[in-house]
Amino acid sequence: MRDIWIRSGEYFIFCFSLIDKASFGELDAHIENIKRVKDIDYCPMIMVGCKADLETERQVTPEMIQNKVKEYNLTYFETSAMNNNNIQVAIETAMTNLKKIKEEIGFKPKPRRIVHK
Repeated sequence: MRDIWIRSGEYFIFCFSLIDKASFGELDAHIENIKRVKDIDYCPMIMVGCKADLETERQVTPEMIQNKVKEYNLTYFETSAMNNNNIQVAIETAMTNLKKIKEEIGFKPKPRRIVHK
């Protein structure tokens, strides 16, 4: 089922917990799986570190994040749902990036048909 979702996906947002090193470690497998399923070398995506408000419990270091950003050419945001920090910016960035990609490839949405009853 996941492969079907991946095939139809156009842009991916990878979220991990800044206070859970294991969740960060799972990103490589997810990214590689997407590249495998879509049979591509690069896929448009952003990485989102959640729970930025819990700084004293942080397990994922800025260096670890920077290495991942460089490795996969990612845009990165640290967010906090508790403080409503950077959540909207991350989503808006993903949507803006997807729109740019579609414009570059000449994507035109299908016109909507209006059915009158």
